[in-house]
Amino acid sequence: MVLCITAIANQLYQHLNQRTPIAAHVAGYQDTAKQPRITVADTSIGPMTILMIRDTAQSVEDIGNTLNTNFGELFTYLNQYGIQPKKIMAFYHTYQPPYVMDAAVEVDKEPQQVTGNIRLNKMNGGQAVVAHYQGPYERVDTAYTIIGRWLQEKRKTPEGSPFEVYLNDPSTVSDPYQLRTDIYQMVKQ
Repeated sequence: MVLCITAIANQLYQHLNQRTPIAAHVAGYQDTAKQPRITVADTSIGPMTILMIRDTAQSVEDIGNTLNTNFGELFTYLNQYGIQPKKIMAFYHTYQPPYVMDAAVEVDKEPQQVTGNIRLNKMNGGQAVVAHYQGPYERVDTAYTIIGRWLQEKRKTPEGSPFEVYLNDPSTVSDPYQLRTDIYQMVKQ
């Protein structure tokens, strides 16, 4: 019975894929659905001094607020101690609830002390793959999927947690398809 249903489903799928979509017959039709843009490349990363706050979010909807709260604490600290930010980042350690993540900022110098929830991390440089992603944060998972395929195709082994670098400020970007994020995955040498 299962084989019969599978065979019928496969035949239906092949039939539907051979047909020309109705929209193709309409004069002047254009598909206006926006899609994220993603390019993947080999890269290397130099050593970084990073300040971070580890936290959890109970749902995907809570991630933005959790990161914003922690970035607020990090930037208050940076301003208080005269430390200049470089990259604005997030490291993700789990992919299902509760989501464990680090709100992180690369800094220009190592602070003499850290306070509160803030931790210091010195990250070694090395080889990595980067996905240059442009689009809404809600669809960034497509970039992670592409990185996974790239790792398989290149027979590379990931090392550590992937991290995102936010290249523009979502509070100043009106179109979410203009948000730019680089997703890095370090790879073993």
